[in-house]
Formats: sequence, C-alpha cells, structure tokens
Amino acid sequence: MRAVIDELTEATPLGRIAHPDDVADAIFSLLRTDNRWVSGDVLNVSGGLFSSSVISLMERDTGLVPCRWA
Repeated sequence: MRAVIDELTEATPLGRIAHPDDVADAIFSLLRTDNRWVSGDVLNVSGGLFSSSVISLMERDTGLVPCRWA
C-alpha cells in the first residue's frame, strides 16, 4: 500500500496526496449560496493528478487508465 501512495504522491503535480480538509473545502465551496449557477459539473479534487497531461503520462508509462466517477 505504501508503494501505491508513494507513486500517487510522485505523480501528483502538487506533490502530495489530498488531506480530508482539501476535499471538505471543495465540498463547502460548492454548497455556498453564491455558487447556485454551478450545476452538472465534475469537480476533480486531485491536486492536478487527473489533468489531461498527467493522465496521458500515466497511460503511457503504466498502461493504466484512472477511473472517473461522475
């Protein structure tokens, strides 16, 4: 398991895996009343891991395609 975490940390442009507060901040920002026009979008809280360039490199290097939930 530690090897997987290390690989994800290295692959993430921000250089670390998410903390619970990172995810909570994204959720709370969507719950604010001034975000009423945000709807039907997918918000990746991934530190840039799911940016298209990083995904392309992961696919090239590992042959794996990350899962996405919508």
